[in-house]
Amino acid sequence: MLKKLGLYDGLVRGELKRAIRGRLLNLGNLGGLHREDGEVKLVCSRIKCLVETAWRVGLNRRPRAW
Repeated sequence: MLKKLGLYDGLVRGELKRAIRGRLLNLGNLGGLHREDGEVKLVCSRIKCLVETAWRVGLNRRPRAW
């Protein structure tokens, strides 16, 4: 998936930044990825960041039509 999105090489080199705190990210601390405003965002593996991301993603979802 990371290669398909063109993110793998930058992640391996430690050149990509986290979506929430803006610190550098690598394969060792990658917690996940999500889409926000049409862009793929990377999240580190810290519980605090994963929870904050879950809240952000949940708040941006549209309610399902019944």
